[in-house]
Amino acid sequence: MEITKEKKPKRIHTKVEIVSAFTGGDSAWILSLEKTLDQSIPFKNGAKAGKYIVTVVFITDKDGNLSEVRCLNDPGFGMGEKVLAAIKKKPVWRPASQPVEVRAYRGTNQ
Repeated sequence: MEITKEKKPKRIHTKVEIVSAFTGGDSAWILSLEKTLDQSIPFKNGAKAGKYIVTVVFITDKDGNLSEVRCLNDPGFGMGEKVLAAIKKKPVWRPASQPVEVRAYRGTNQ
């Protein structure tokens, strides 16, 4: 007979006191994306002039590492793919915090 201890399922918080954030804040996040993304890609792929928004969701773990990065909407023209690739290359984020221990947090960014 073998006795094993089952692992608890990973709990992912969706409401926390302090949400996870890019190191340096929102302005650093925008600047980082502007430096990383080639803004001509959509036009090279046939997009008309205008404003396109890619909404991304991901999990920030207790150490600030991102996982399960995916687009909630992709306007096409290669934009979603490029944004996902850029986000996956970014450094760790400041993890979310809560008076109780937070192990993982699901956040959404546009």
